[in-house]
Amino acid sequence: MSTVPVPAPRATIEDGGTLVRVSVPARRNVVAVLFIVAWLCAWFFGEKSAVVQLLASRASGVNGFLGFWLVGWSLGGVFAARAVLWMFFGREVLELRDGELVLRRTTLGLGRRRSYDLGAIKNLRADPWTRPTGRSSFEFAGGVGGAIAFDYGPKTIRCGGALDEAEARQIVDLFKQRNAQLRSG
Repeated sequence: MSTVPVPAPRATIEDGGTLVRVSVPARRNVVAVLFIVAWLCAWFFGEKSAVVQLLASRASGVNGFLGFWLVGWSLGGVFAARAVLWMFFGREVLELRDGELVLRRTTLGLGRRRSYDLGAIKNLRADPWTRPTGRSSFEFAGGVGGAIAFDYGPKTIRCGGALDEAEARQIVDLFKQRNAQLRSG
């Protein structure tokens, strides 16, 4: 009987003393990628057909409905393309700096950056946020969710969507070791 090898961590940790940077690549779901790419191929032909019909039609009622439908269809395509790009190129970066915790969710270098005051962070914890249905569609597309959580005023902030609970706990312990405010909060 062979022993199961210890898996490698998903996160890359850079510890520079005053700055701790944790970089977590997005989780890749091959089934979801294949489905979305196939859907995007069909989406392209639907989009192309609707644009051609909209440009050729002179009836205002048809144009109104088709224009409305085209906006919704286009938004669906953008969301699907964003999900695929997130799974291939997305990453969450957590940076513990003097006085702040910075959370960035980026795809190809584009994305949002949020800074949180360490004095206002309470109850930093590993919290897998499990649900009976598993991961939500927003999580696999780079939205909300994650195995690391903290309270920030009346809100709970979550990050580390691709982390397992054990690795999230290791990261939380590292952050608490590096900053006394996070231990007391």
